[in-house]
Amino acid sequence: MLGKVDIYADVFGGGRILLENYYFAPFACGDEINPERGYNARAGSLRFAIAKALQPFVDSNTRERMRIAGLLTQDMRFQERNKVGCEGARKKWTWKKR
Repeated sequence: MLGKVDIYADVFGGGRILLENYYFAPFACGDEINPERGYNARAGSLRFAIAKALQPFVDSNTRERMRIAGLLTQDMRFQERNKVGCEGARKKWTWKKR
């Protein structure tokens, strides 16, 4: 599939730029997939979207290799909510004895 499909994606905002191999992992179909996590959640969601879009166009063997490589698994982490009386999700106020 690599070199046969054109994909246009607009990623807004700053952040760390990841390698193209991370984005194009679904096209490799499990041959040379690096399982390391990136620093940008947008890169992972873009990789997941590409893999889901390619799923109807590939055979079942390739789909199984994509599943084993973790390309069809969505990252379910989300931002923790802010607690009442705190400045953020984890930061507490400074305790003073007097």
